[in-house]
Parts: sequence; structure tokens; C-alpha cells
Amino acid sequence: LIETESFSAGKKRLMRLLALFDPPGIDARLFLTLTGTATMDAVNELEAAGWLSGDQRMLSMHPLILEYVRAWPWADQALRDAEAMMERLYAMIRPSGDRHDGDKQFPEDYARLKELLRLAGQMVAHVGVRSEASQRLLARMLMDAPVDQDRGTLEGMLALLARADHLDPATVLRLYETSAYLYGRLEDYDGAFGQLRAMRSYLARHPNAYYLSAYHKAMAVLLHNRDGGKALRTCLRHEDAAIAAARLSAHPDAKKQLCGALLDKVTSLLDAGRDMPACERMMAEVAVLMARDIGENDYERYQGLCITAMYHAMRGETERATACIDEATHFAYVTADSAMAYIDHLLDQAAPILLQMGEGDRAIAAVREAISLCDGREAYLQYRQKRFDALLLLGRVAEAAGQNDVALDAYDRAEGYRADSPWPLDPDEPLCPPSLRPPDMNNTPAKET
Repeated sequence: LIETESFSAGKKRLMRLLALFDPPGIDARLFLTLTGTATMDAVNELEAAGWLSGDQRMLSMHPLILEYVRAWPWADQALRDAEAMMERLYAMIRPSGDRHDGDKQFPEDYARLKELLRLAGQMVAHVGVRSEASQRLLARMLMDAPVDQDRGTLEGMLALLARADHLDPATVLRLYETSAYLYGRLEDYDGAFGQLRAMRSYLARHPNAYYLSAYHKAMAVLLHNRDGGKALRTCLRHEDAAIAAARLSAHPDAKKQLCGALLDKVTSLLDAGRDMPACERMMAEVAVLMARDIGENDYERYQGLCITAMYHAMRGETERATACIDEATHFAYVTADSAMAYIDHLLDQAAPILLQMGEGDRAIAAVREAISLCDGREAYLQYRQKRFDALLLLGRVAEAAGQNDVALDAYDRAEGYRADSPWPLDPDEPLCPPSLRPPDMNNTPAKET
């Protein structure tokens, strides 16, 4: 290791920058791009001397050498080089355009994005969050994190919001909005509405029509998820405010925001079975926005397909509903950032819509597919909790489809996973609803787990 004292400044720089990456390392050409290095000459010399190893185009260090190099103090030049690398990596990851507040991406090549996010996480971990470049990179990494990492992503967003001194106001507002939704996904509605109160306070100091729309949209979605039909009037009021603010906004994504807000209001009205003429008018406007302003991989296209499928299903237009839900399922499958994203589609969209269409067998098959995906990942708590929810949903879907034997089997299996429930359960109350219980079950305590 004393040999490193004779290294040129250029070689030391490359060693220090390569030490930012954990095994299996980083693609050699990507490393050259990020460091602004013109040729592989210095890298090849280090590899020939045994300091680096190259395997299938990946550059990495032996763990002992990696530990030694990471102990080097950060020289000013090396730190500037690392910051420049983060800026270049950020430019590769963020959505196109000059803004820094882009929403979550749904690229066709998610594997490429996932690899860049892996490198981003390691750079932030080893350099620290100390500059505009590192805060922007961390914000982008959190926005594009897979949905099966919700809890860790939320913790990261809260920590970043506590010291977001290098972020522009639009990015801060995006983080408030997204963290509120993450709290909602984790069923912590106190936390969700707390984030939205903070977002509204920040909006008072940094007015922005687009994020005012986002605030009202999130309020409506979270109130609907928590309170259902009981909050209909309040939800509709927020949805109208979201639509109005989106129409006023000059933000580049304002048309997407408007499309999403219209679809949310259609969902509220469909759930309540109210005002179908208004739904028809809004769906017609959504169709124009879809054709003109919504990209093939935008989330709003997926949202539109799901809600259009339910709209046609409720009108008895089975063929059109089938085409929409099948396209939405394909979209969810090819753009999923994790198995959890596809599981959520099967449980939250596919199964209810298929059941509304009268396709009980397909609805049951969708829930069973989700359960099977969870079974293969039961080492992770979030997948065990999701499996428990899915088994209860299977029971409800099967009962609605008239397949009581399937429903009873689902509730019986769920009894064995009581420990995975994300909420407290009465140990003396069977999971199977009274409408399905055999006479002897009403007097039988719940199974021990």
C-alpha cells in the first residue's frame, strides 16, 4: 500500500473516485463518462498493476484496497471531482428538460434506470449530502425509488426536507406531495395530512398554481382512501380546486396534472354512482388530453386506462372495458419498478374492475397471481403484509363471484398469517365474515398463529 505514495495525481484521483462504488463496481465506459476522462490508459495501468479488476466491462477494487482508499481524506480537488460526477449522473437520471421537480419516471428500460439509481445511492452515501449536486441527486433517487421500498424512501424524504437548503421550491413541493402519498400507502394518515399542512404552509411562501393543484389532488385522494364515501363532498370540493388550479398553471406538466385531476373526480362520482353526464363530459376532455399531451409511458395514461375500464364496466360495455383493463395490465407489467408495483395493480385495479365486468374467474385469478408473487418474497415484511391483505380480498372477491368454497379457503389460509396483519386483530373474532361462516365457526376462537 506504500506504493500509492508514488502514484500520479491523476491515478490517485481515479482511485478515490472509483472507491465511491461498492462491488460489483461500475461499467468502465460509464465511469469514464462520469469522470470526464478521455481515455482508458490510466485505468488500464492500474488494472495491469493489480489495483483494479475488470470483469465483463465492470471496474471494481479488491475489498481490502477499497477500504484503504476510502480512508483517504477528501482533498478539495477530489471533492470537486466527485461533485462533478454527481452532476453528470443526475443529468442522466432526471427526466428530460431543464426542471428539477420531475415526477416518478416509468421508463421502458427500468433496468438501466435501476442501475443508475444504485450508483447514485452509493455516491450520496460515500460523499455525503453537502451540496446542490448531492441534494438534487438524492431527491431524484428518492422520487424514482421502487414502491417496495416505501418506508425507507419516506424516511429519506423526511430527512432531506429537514435540510433542503440547496433545493429549488418546486422540488421541495414535489417532495412534500410525494411524502404525503407515501404516508398514505403506509396507512399513516396523520403523517400524510401533516405533510400536506406543511406543503400548504410552504405554498403560502412560494405560490405555485401547479403545486396548489397537486395539494388539492392529494387531499382528495387521501381523504377518499381513508374515509370512502363519507368524505365525498369534501373530496369533490378539493377535486374542483385541483382542476381549476391546473387550468391556470403554466407548468410544463400542467396538462398531465389536469388529466389526473379530472380522472380523480370521475372516480369519485363513479364510486358514488352519481352524475354520469358529468363523467361523460370529463372523460371526453380526458380523451383529448390523452391524444395530445400524455406520453406513452406517463402514469396518467395508465390511470386513464383503469378508470376508463371501470367507466365502461359500469355501463355494461364489456368489450371496451376488457380492452382497457388488458392494456392497463400490460402497462403495469412492463413499467413495474418492482413486483410490488404489479401486485398493487392486480389487487387495486384489475380485480375490482374484472369483478364489476362480471368476470369473477378472472378477478379471482388476478388476486391469486398477486398472492403467488408475495409467496415468492415472504422474507420481506411488506410482501407478507400484502399477502395477508390479498387473502382477505380473495375472500371478498370469491364471495361476490358466488364461489364460496374459494372464499372459505382464502379466509382459512389468512388465519395462518394473522401475525402479518398490518393492523391489530381481535384474537376471538374469525376473519371469515358471518355471511360465510359455517354454524360451528361462530363459536370457534381464531386460530393460533
